[in-house]
Amino acid sequence: MSSTAAGDRGLEVVTTRHHAPPAYVIALRGDADLQVHKDMEEAFDQVHGSRLDLVVDLSGLTFGDELLLGLLLTARTADPTVTVTLVGPICDSFRRRLDVTGTTDVFTTHPTLATALDALDAVDEPADPEPGSGSGSGPEPGPGATDARAD
Repeated sequence: MSSTAAGDRGLEVVTTRHHAPPAYVIALRGDADLQVHKDMEEAFDQVHGSRLDLVVDLSGLTFGDELLLGLLLTARTADPTVTVTLVGPICDSFRRRLDVTGTTDVFTTHPTLATALDALDAVDEPADPEPGSGSGSGPEPGPGATDARAD
């Protein structure tokens, strides 16, 4: 885990690796602006290439600029196998930035870190086959159906 603080009113950046589900969480608290861009960039660089899903907790963010949005979009497009999820509530200034740029729907947002991690965990779990589904080679014939295969 790493933590840094910088900026006028300060930005705390905390990066945590979760094992169940396997994911990184970057929590941002305070103002995310040009003065603290290097701190944010270091956190995103730390998780880049890990091939683990990323949850970015913005619930403590009081301001987010275009540099933060760029880091989020880069994280989302860098590896198509990685899910990038946001945790809110998202402050009004950053919510407007997402709306104006048309990127609101690019990210799934959850109300709490726990729900975000639960959602990732649900995606990682293999689906149980339904009872009686056979080998999964196709639907079973319904009532009154005949087998068209030759013997």
